[in-house]
Amino acid sequence: MDLSDYKREKYLSLTTFRADGSAVATPVWFAEDDGALFVCTDGDSHKVRRLQRNRAVEITPCSLSGKPTRAPIAAIASLLSESESARVQKLLQQKYGIQKRVWDVYAKASQLPRRKPRRQSVYLEITLP
Repeated sequence: MDLSDYKREKYLSLTTFRADGSAVATPVWFAEDDGALFVCTDGDSHKVRRLQRNRAVEITPCSLSGKPTRAPIAAIASLLSESESARVQKLLQQKYGIQKRVWDVYAKASQLPRRKPRRQSVYLEITLP
């Protein structure tokens, strides 16, 4: 299995694992480049906290609602440095076009006056073990 096979898929179910080992699946947008998958998420999301404890994940293409369309495969997720974010942002923009632009406007508007501002988005790289 090569992750470039996922290129034509629209959504990815990303399963991370709690400290007790229970699985939590989340449908996400993703982009493929050079045999790796890239995902953007909120820096304060629970999936990021889970990944800081355990980088092992399962991935599978899925529908918008998260229903898997193939069997899951084991993978490894890593948080990317801030310097790599522009490249991933560009990959996601190329793949999702206007949907991505609309989402970015919504995300920015949702961060307006808050007691506790959200952390910046973080980017994940998903590779096969």
